[in-house]
Amino acid sequence: MISVKMALLKVLEFCLYLHGILHFVEVGVAIYEKAYITASLAAFGAIVMTLSAIFLGDHHKPHGGNSDD
Repeated sequence: MISVKMALLKVLEFCLYLHGILHFVEVGVAIYEKAYITASLAAFGAIVMTLSAIFLGDHHKPHGGNSDD
């Protein structure tokens, strides 16, 4: 059975993905409005959020002890 902590970590991981996707939408809108500096800052945020969700999602493993931690 999945613990509450692991379930919340999965929800947080999903929210990071969603946040990254919203930054990509923001990049598109900024380019459409010819706001290139804003687009570059939003692109940086999109990349950081997406990579965070991908790479940090694999590191949520229990380190021993009680399985309910």
